[in-house]
Amino acid sequence: MTSENSAQFARRPPGIGWPRRLLFVVFIFVGVAGAIRIASSPSCPNGTCPGPGVASKAPGAAQITVTPGPGAHDVDPVAHVMVKADAGTLTDVRMVNESGKSVQGVMTPDNTPWKPTVPLGYGRTYTLTVTSRGPNGVAATQASSFSTVRPSNQTKVTFTATSEAALRDGGTYGVGTVVVAHFDEQIADRATAERQLRVITDPNVQGSWFWVDGQNAHWRPERYYAPGTTVTAEAKIYGIALGDGLFGQDDNQVSFRIGDDWQ
Repeated sequence: MTSENSAQFARRPPGIGWPRRLLFVVFIFVGVAGAIRIASSPSCPNGTCPGPGVASKAPGAAQITVTPGPGAHDVDPVAHVMVKADAGTLTDVRMVNESGKSVQGVMTPDNTPWKPTVPLGYGRTYTLTVTSRGPNGVAATQASSFSTVRPSNQTKVTFTATSEAALRDGGTYGVGTVVVAHFDEQIADRATAERQLRVITDPNVQGSWFWVDGQNAHWRPERYYAPGTTVTAEAKIYGIALGDGLFGQDDNQVSFRIGDDWQ
């Protein structure tokens, strides 16, 4: 007795089942052949080519470090300011204040660091716009801003003799001249202020600073100057915090010559 399934199989038109089996075998053969070709391809050693839709890992945009960081407040105007490409290069850096005035800067020949070449101002907001190019050529632009400190008070220095007469730039003075740095405000942090004062002599003469009160520091040589000695006194106080909210207003310098007697 023939079953229903057997009957249906018997009634199936000839030539239908075998082509399907043959097609299945062909598919297997093509897949194996393709795999062999990929494995043996010179551009895919050991069959390591990425599969469909998997991109090769490539470097992206440049990695940029901006100092001070974005949004920094109360930055000293003489603080370290720099834009640096840790990966990739800088193509342009533009720094402006809140009025749109440009700040001059310089970039090194390898186009990786940039820094301003002029002092910043008190109570200013600066914006840095940085254009860069990554190691693979990807261009990018970013911007960041920071603001500088707004002092509650400022002080300046004048250089005088002990007579309180101002030392004149290019003047001639006696062999026992004492340099006086006179601040027009009381100095709370004298140690910091003194570190910003300097006397340079040619030939070299040893000396030291001594504070007589909160506004006057004297520099005395260990011995009398030799006639013809040149003396330069410097006060680099701009941007320096001197205590109690007081900051240096301006730098100052004076150079003079020692004469042949007690002029």
